[in-house]
Amino acid sequence: MIDGKNVDGSWLWIQPAGLERHCWVALSVVEVQGDTADLLVVTSKLPYSNLYGPPEDVQAVREGRRVIISWNRINFTQDDDRGYMLRVMVCNNGRLETQTIQTFETSVTVVDEPGCAETSSGTLWGVEKHGYTQPVEIPWPGA
Repeated sequence: MIDGKNVDGSWLWIQPAGLERHCWVALSVVEVQGDTADLLVVTSKLPYSNLYGPPEDVQAVREGRRVIISWNRINFTQDDDRGYMLRVMVCNNGRLETQTIQTFETSVTVVDEPGCAETSSGTLWGVEKHGYTQPVEIPWPGA
């Protein structure tokens, strides 16, 4: 059952059949029958875990419109490892937009164009099967 979406509609808040809990699923990996435009926007807190510390040595370097974000690998056990999640606010066509990125790598490149009144920014989490590490603010480079 689909009970909501994130602000830009790229993630859906679902309750899988047979489960009592909800979870997020990327719209890009599911087939939806019907229109998701009228779904309510859902804001939920991330489940935190203190089994691992947050990513360290988080850096961001600008190369023109590209921003390369990097960090040190967290030593997750193979069973716990779910990679990393970034939520970045980047300028696109004069508007600030949110992008949520999942990766198993220790660097990500995003496009951040000039022309927005607001400042671009980002947050990084380590992800393991019990939850998320404490967040780390990405030191966003100037234009």
